[in-house]
Amino acid sequence: VSGRPAPMITWNKEGVDLVSRGIIDTTDSYTLLIVDKVNRYDAGKYIIEAE
Repeated sequence: VSGRPAPMITWNKEGVDLVSRGIIDTTDSYTLLIVDKVNRYDAGKYIIEAE
């Protein structure tokens, strides 16, 4: 993900701390969210923002 200035990428899900729950990897060409050991509460809407 690129731009000038470089955008800050954030992943959000209501009621969940994704930083401790998942693995977030962001490079110049992509961003990736991996959630291990998922359960039914992990279903739903995830939001990605670039600021």
